[in-house]
Amino acid sequence: MTIYDIAKKAGVSASSVSRVVNNKPGVNPETREKIKKLLKEYNYVANEAARGLVTKSNRMVGILISDIRSIHLTEGVWEITRILSSKGYCTLILNTGNTDEGRAEGVRTMEERSVDALILMGSMFENPRVQEAIVQYMPGKPVFIMNGYLNLPNVQGVVSNERSGIHSCVDLLAQKGRRRLCYISDNMVRISSRSKKLGFQEGIRANFGDDTPYYVYENVSADMTGGFGAMMKALHEHPDIDGVICSMDILACGALQAIRESGRVVPRDISVIGVDNSEFAETCYPRLTSLDNMIIESSVEISTRVISNLEGSPSSVRKIMLFTRIMERDTT
Repeated sequence: MTIYDIAKKAGVSASSVSRVVNNKPGVNPETREKIKKLLKEYNYVANEAARGLVTKSNRMVGILISDIRSIHLTEGVWEITRILSSKGYCTLILNTGNTDEGRAEGVRTMEERSVDALILMGSMFENPRVQEAIVQYMPGKPVFIMNGYLNLPNVQGVVSNERSGIHSCVDLLAQKGRRRLCYISDNMVRISSRSKKLGFQEGIRANFGDDTPYYVYENVSADMTGGFGAMMKALHEHPDIDGVICSMDILACGALQAIRESGRVVPRDISVIGVDNSEFAETCYPRLTSLDNMIIESSVEISTRVISNLEGSPSSVRKIMLFTRIMERDTT
C-alpha cells in the first residue's frame, strides 16, 4: 500500500497524504483524520529508503565503540539510542576493536552506510588516524565525540573534567589522613588516562609537596584481574600504602579483592576510589567511592546536539566541558 493508493481511497492528492505521514501542516483537520484512519486501517508503513532519496537523509546515526563489553560506555550508548529513537532516528552501532586502524575503518564503514551523523564513544577516538578518516570519509557530516575532541570544523566534543576530578579524589584522601597513595591505571595510550594521571600527580603536589613519594602502576588490563594483580604487586612493593585511586571502577573492584586477601581492611587500613560511578561501584563490597564522570549527562548533551544539528539548528559551541563529582560510599 503506497501513499498513492491511500490518496486514491481518500479522494485527495498524494501530497496531502505525504503531509499527514510527515506531520506537516497544510491539511484541514477533517481530511487529516480521514487520511490517518486509512493509514491505520491499511497498516501503512513509510518507506524510509525512498524517503531518504527525497530528503537526502536516512535519519540514521552511527555510533562507534571500541569495546562493546564496556559496561560504562554501553550505558551511554543506551541513553543516546533512547533519546534519538524518541525523535524518530535509528542508530547503527559498530564495535571497532581496540586499534586506531580499526576505529578509522569504522568511520569508513559508517560513511558507506550513509549515516547522517556519527558519534564516537570515548577518548580513544581522539587520535590522528581517526582524524584523518573523518577528513577523508565524512568531511561534510557532523561528528560528535564522547569525552574527547578533534580540531575539525564538523566535530563537536563533550568532555568530562576528569583531571580536576582526580585531583579532588586526592584531596579527599588527604582529608581522610591518607599519605601514601597509589594510582592504578588502564591503557595510558588513552588521552583520558593520561589526563587522570596528571590530576593525580597535581593532587599529590598540592596536598603533600614535591618530595612526597607516590606509586603508579600503568597499562593494567582493564578488568578485575588487572586491578587485583596491580594491587597485589603494589602491596608487596610498598606495604605502607594507605590510599588507592583506580582509573576505572572495575580495576578498583579487583584492588579491593587483593586488599582483602592481604588481610587488610577497607577503609580502616586503606581507602579506595574508582572512576566511572558505574554499577560496579554499587554492587561490589564494600560499596565503592567513585568519581562520576557524567556519562549519562554527556550522553544527553550529545544526543541533544545531534538532533539540533540534523534538524537545522546546529550549536556554534564545538566543545563543552562537564564537571565531575565524587560519589562517596563505604571505601573512604
